[in-house]
Amino acid sequence: MTDLLEPIPNALALLRADDEAHAKRALSVEFHGTSGDGRFTLEPVYCLGNCASGPSLMIDRELHGRMTPQRFDELISATEAVATSAAGSSA
Repeated sequence: MTDLLEPIPNALALLRADDEAHAKRALSVEFHGTSGDGRFTLEPVYCLGNCASGPSLMIDRELHGRMTPQRFDELISATEAVATSAAGSSA
């Protein structure tokens, strides 16, 4: 299963373009692309209704605010760990 990542490339996020660039580098993809391992797809969205806690990112319908490069890395690692655990328990 591929996890869908949806950051917001709006005016607030553009002020934090380094965060967007970090996400693209970390996953080695551009918007509308899927990571080489097939785990993550990066899709831009324009409103998640979370401006007060932006920049925001949605992972599989779960909203995450106050996104930073460090927080992004932590979320990706946690998402990968959950997927690995689920795959191990189904074997």
